[in-house]
Amino acid sequence: MPRSERPLPNDGTPLSGFATDLRSLRQRAGGPPYRELGRRAGYSAATLSEAAGGKRLPSLDVTLAFVRACDGDTDEWENRWHAIAAGASPAPAVDHAPAPYTGLAPFGPGDADRFFGRERLTEDLLARKESLITVFGASGSGKSSLLRAGLAPRLRGRVVVVTPGDRPFERCAQQIARVSGLPQAQLDDPRDLHLLLRQAAIDRGVVLIVDQFEEVFTLCGEEERGRFIAALAAAATGNVRVVLGVRADFFAHCSMYAELVESAHVTVGPMSPDELRRAITKPALGAGGKVENALLAHLVAQVHGSAGVLPLLSHALLETWRRRQGTMMTLAGFHASGGIDGALAKTAESVYGEFDVRQRLLARNLFRRLTAPGDGTEDTKRRIGIDELDDDPDLAVVLDRLTSARLLVRDQDGVEITHEALIRAWPRLTEWLNADRDGLRVHRQLTEAARQWESLGRDPSLLFRGTRLAVARECETGLNASEQAFLDASLTEQQADEAWARRRTRRLRQLIALLNVVVALLAVAVFVAVDAQRMAERERNVAVARKAIQDADLLRGDDPRLAARVALAAYRLAPSPEARNGLVNAHATHSRFQDGPSLPVPGPLPGVPAPSPALPADAVHPDHKLFSLTGTYPVVVRGADERRIVTAGDDVRLWDATCEMPCEIGRIEGKADAVALRPDNRVLAVSSGRSTRLWDIEDPRNPKQLKVFLYDAQWAVFNRDGSVLATGSETSPVSLWDMASPAEPRRVAVVGLSTGDNGGAFGPTGLFATTNPDGTLSLWDTKDPTRVRNLMTVNRNPGRYHAPSFSKDGHVLGALNGDRSATVWRVEDDKLLDAPLEAASAADMSMLTFPADGTVRGYGRGTATTWTPDVSKVAEEVCRAGPLDAEQWKRFFPGVPRQTECR
Repeated sequence: MPRSERPLPNDGTPLSGFATDLRSLRQRAGGPPYRELGRRAGYSAATLSEAAGGKRLPSLDVTLAFVRACDGDTDEWENRWHAIAAGASPAPAVDHAPAPYTGLAPFGPGDADRFFGRERLTEDLLARKESLITVFGASGSGKSSLLRAGLAPRLRGRVVVVTPGDRPFERCAQQIARVSGLPQAQLDDPRDLHLLLRQAAIDRGVVLIVDQFEEVFTLCGEEERGRFIAALAAAATGNVRVVLGVRADFFAHCSMYAELVESAHVTVGPMSPDELRRAITKPALGAGGKVENALLAHLVAQVHGSAGVLPLLSHALLETWRRRQGTMMTLAGFHASGGIDGALAKTAESVYGEFDVRQRLLARNLFRRLTAPGDGTEDTKRRIGIDELDDDPDLAVVLDRLTSARLLVRDQDGVEITHEALIRAWPRLTEWLNADRDGLRVHRQLTEAARQWESLGRDPSLLFRGTRLAVARECETGLNASEQAFLDASLTEQQADEAWARRRTRRLRQLIALLNVVVALLAVAVFVAVDAQRMAERERNVAVARKAIQDADLLRGDDPRLAARVALAAYRLAPSPEARNGLVNAHATHSRFQDGPSLPVPGPLPGVPAPSPALPADAVHPDHKLFSLTGTYPVVVRGADERRIVTAGDDVRLWDATCEMPCEIGRIEGKADAVALRPDNRVLAVSSGRSTRLWDIEDPRNPKQLKVFLYDAQWAVFNRDGSVLATGSETSPVSLWDMASPAEPRRVAVVGLSTGDNGGAFGPTGLFATTNPDGTLSLWDTKDPTRVRNLMTVNRNPGRYHAPSFSKDGHVLGALNGDRSATVWRVEDDKLLDAPLEAASAADMSMLTFPADGTVRGYGRGTATTWTPDVSKVAEEVCRAGPLDAEQWKRFFPGVPRQTECR
């Protein structure tokens, strides 16, 4: 039978009540033996029995495991545990003996006997032979303690430890003089630091340890920083060694300097579990104390593997030491202190809560002044001199209490935050800093400017003016007396400057007023005369140029070269869209295929078609394969890869464009008004009357019908990747069809009405152009075919657009006009640019193409017209024949002074 539990003391303490309730909870769960309870909870029976023994408060983890094993309410018991822990743990003791932990402050040379856990790194640094060593580590990783308490006491010779601050040369000179006994020197040249260290090292070696080296990046100017780094590198030779401690997030800043890149690098990482145990237990043992096993296990588990947590751990240990029970540091005392994450914030909030309203405002301003906002890095602490603090009794109280709580460190020269961990761990301070970071940076600039102003005898040239003053006035809260005096003096000086400027301006205005009136009257008279003359000249030039364009149009049939030269001269005289169109049309070339049947009609298919005869030599055209077919068939469509051509008329014929002349390779019987070839050459859409049929032409000799549209589809066109087919007619909407399954197309959108003759065209980027029954042209965005949106609509008056087509790159869109002309637009940012080209032809056109050379080509029945929209190219070609002679100029531009059209 299990042994009965020992009776609990009937002392009425919260701890006895807590143990009694744990036993009651066990009885309500059926009274399982502690061995069974331990199996459920994952703890030993002895641990659970001790938890309900009433001698001491069990850990929170053991309590919650006990409650869960008995099916109790864990939230309720956790709250009870914290209440008991807060009452059971004594308040921080008034202990005159020094604590074994330093809290936020780093271990110093005098703390070497209680600095543990970094023995391996210390030995590594001592064994290194390099003269310049850079020690990198995250904020809170223990760099300063390693250098000050681990390395410095073990070094031989003179050891100088310094933090650079905003005047690193001055700091180094002070510390070297203090350690070596040499008189303090003024270091005006980087070489002076080298000489001073040499003097200090005459009788023995010198090691210069520069801790918190990141301050040269946060507090120093670029010029002084570069000089200081160069001086350190030059000094690190012979029996002078330099060791730098830098926060790891400033590694990129250090990499900008070759001296630091070439130095030896040592990284301070997280402590191992054994190192943590020594760092936690050894100081307590040295002071006659002990660390409860549960507390030690909890701390190692929580801290191991975490970077930058050592100051928080040290502070939590200090607060736990103050709450120790006799000589024992307990887990309950640790939790009562707030734990690792909360101990520091709890201490800071406790001190802050003791201040009155004004003292809290002073504390806020003080902490903002003691912090340098990071620029791509974490915020850093900033040391300030005593002269930066006002003589204020309330401020003195704030400083005393914050220093007593070891949140700040103060000496005869200045004040600084004990450790940057406070910036990360105290939410209130983080909130203060994030409230106005830009204002904080401006405040730092104001502080530095006020210091220089005071040091140079309040030189007025150093005062703020203009934008700098306006920005500085926005941070008038939290200023000290010197900064306020600087700001007031800047404002007074600017007001005086403005008053003098106003007086000077007023006198100048009085002196210039009469002259302004006279000059204004003269200027108006001259301007009116000159403007009238220029206006008359412009109107004359426009009228003469318009007449010259008309003359050039009449000359095209008889003397095309002269027509082009006249059009160019007219364009130079009065550039306008109308003149540009006239020039391009005058320069256009016209080709006609030889009369007669251009291609034989092969025999019936299937069977191998006979090759078509070659074109006569005098009928060769740059695109003669397409050109030859346009002379025979009313509808000609070329495939995207230019390997297939489809013609339509009394029947539909498929042609292989790779032959010397197109070879017929397939035929579909039946009259066709329009055809569309999918880019992969596998599906053909044939429109006839008011219906469109889809054909599988993967085998062109045996086409197979896939689908018949019964939706008044007089024309069809595929998009550039063949995934969408558009159909339409003059009486039905334009429909977009998903062609994932050509045998069963699915309509996904309707975008409006169109004309019945080739009323749509797709660009390469999802643009879709349609010509509408009212003669307008619309541009649509079909990147998502299920969400089509209209981009713009353009009108041509008089006339109507039809048969639109895009260039291969999508930067040009053209449409036929029905009056032997075409309109060509430039396309940019999914919009049609203004002033399109109006290209006129000598014959009806059925299609437009856009060759790679930038020209535009229009085809009719056996006729091709080529335009060059680039006016500079046109001018270059026209001018090869030379400019107009004097007689020709007088003939076409009477009354206009001779100008050179060929430049």
